[in-house]
Amino acid sequence: MRMQRSNNVLVRIAMLMVVFAMAGGSLFASVVDNFNAYPGSAGNGWSGEWTASAGSISGSVASSSELNGNGSYLRGTMEPTGTQEAFLSRTWDNAAVNKSGTITISWDWRLDAALTSDTRIQFNEGGAANSSFIIVAYGPSVGGGLPGNEFMFYNGTQNSAWNNANLTNSGMQIVAGTVYTFTVNLDPSTKTWTATIFNGTDSVTSGTLGFRGDVSTVLGTLNFGAQARNTHKYEFSMDNLTVAIPEPASIGLFLISGGFIFLMRHVR
Repeated sequence: MRMQRSNNVLVRIAMLMVVFAMAGGSLFASVVDNFNAYPGSAGNGWSGEWTASAGSISGSVASSSELNGNGSYLRGTMEPTGTQEAFLSRTWDNAAVNKSGTITISWDWRLDAALTSDTRIQFNEGGAANSSFIIVAYGPSVGGGLPGNEFMFYNGTQNSAWNNANLTNSGMQIVAGTVYTFTVNLDPSTKTWTATIFNGTDSVTSGTLGFRGDVSTVLGTLNFGAQARNTHKYEFSMDNLTVAIPEPASIGLFLISGGFIFLMRHVR
């Protein structure tokens, strides 16, 4: 009888390990876009395809000059007429990644042509006033005491208002042709976020920052774009976009490790 119970425990642990392996052995339940197609479609954790907020910005799949040796990627181009703000956006499905839980968002990004003085790039989640995280950068000679060609984090006060004084210098310079990896951690329960930027050699990490909007459930819409003036062209590339939440697979690891402890104590 003791041997039978031990065998049953072993079988259950093996089943947990198989499930974990089938999930790719990842620590995260995630939604991923590796840009094998554009604009994509609903499914695989996404609510719909990529959308462009204005006609001046467009995206396409490219494969030459790839980012980090990972094949196809998104190539974005913005050619405004007059002053215009435009974004490429996509929304993840709450059933895949809970929009009120702790969330990690990461992506690779490259500037493909130097910024002009009239260009501001921006990455954010949510709408304008109800954004959670916001990362911006201006071209050279921006004025107003703001640094040019440097990523900045927005430390919001959850009141939807925009104030340049809330921009925090990251210390990470933007260099055309360099691939940057961004990792953003959102905590809707405290309406705070943190970010890390890695340029292949060095990394910078923010302190704890506030959401711009007073939101305890994020919209789940990711926006990548810019505000540009006249005929100044903005070109960028992006790959390996991932939205993740760690709980499910972490629980699986806990169960597996706990099972092994049980086995070591009882199968003797």
